[in-house]
Amino acid sequence: ATTTVIVNPLPVAGTITGLDTVCVGAIIVLNDVATGGVWSSSNASIANVNTTGIVTGISAGTVLITYSVTNSCGTNIATHSVVVNPLPVAGTITGTSTLCVGVPVTLTASLSGGIWGITNARAAVSGSGVVTGTIPGNDTVTYSVTNSCGTIAATKVVTVNAQPFAGIIVAANHLCFSDSLIVSDTTKGGFWSSSNGAFATVNAIDSTHARVTGVGAGTVTITYTVTNVCGTAFDTAVINVQGPGHCTDDVTEVIASTEIGIYPNPAVSMLHIEAPVKVNITVISPDGKTVIQQKNSTDIDVSQLANGLYMIMVYDENNALLKASKFIKAD
Repeated sequence: ATTTVIVNPLPVAGTITGLDTVCVGAIIVLNDVATGGVWSSSNASIANVNTTGIVTGISAGTVLITYSVTNSCGTNIATHSVVVNPLPVAGTITGTSTLCVGVPVTLTASLSGGIWGITNARAAVSGSGVVTGTIPGNDTVTYSVTNSCGTIAATKVVTVNAQPFAGIIVAANHLCFSDSLIVSDTTKGGFWSSSNGAFATVNAIDSTHARVTGVGAGTVTITYTVTNVCGTAFDTAVINVQGPGHCTDDVTEVIASTEIGIYPNPAVSMLHIEAPVKVNITVISPDGKTVIQQKNSTDIDVSQLANGLYMIMVYDENNALLKASKFIKAD
């Protein structure tokens, strides 16, 4: 007697191939040469796998990916361990958002292991987070953390403020009591004051000029003070107010500023001064430096000056200020 017996093969799951690490939010592709299997993850909260073997990192940890092949003789599995690496975390930067040029401040990162940086060089930052402003304006401080999954940076916008600069007061050094003269400064926005109102008073005319009026005989100090968030700076000028019997016409301001003409403006090569008396000229650059001084002049050669805004001071022969004005040098 005979019978036919069919011997079925055991299931074969093969071997899983592919990377064994993935970053949170990234994918890797696993493969197996065996067909007909089913992919699964031991912990879908760490990584999940779809029907074609694509693994997606969900959270940091280690997970076992399984490929199961089943037939009438049972089930066979292949496994593959995958490590899910976390994304880098930079935390936050704390500390002041306002800096002053040249004054260091320390910022603090909430996490360790990062690298400090700066965006546009208006400030410098050390490896420990000490930031020093160099150029007024806004800048962005960064704290970058890197791992196998990339780099991420925490940022903090800081404002670099200039140190206060009071400029230079331009003024005659003497004045008759009951007369007045105009003083000026190369910096805008300051506050004028007199050391002794019994000798002279000072009253602002505009953002850079003031009128000093003699009241009584004596020496007075006129102060121009500029204040900002970084502190206070000042410049001074000493004026001798001469009393009755000592005051002569050559120490007073006898020409009105409206009688003085300065043209053209802007000027390319020559600047012309029109005045009813002989005048002395001083030209001051934006940083407060005297760049031209001429006596008894009506034509000023400005061709060698760099383009920009300048202050021209017109004095009479006795150095009493007659007019202070701005002009532009432009080619």
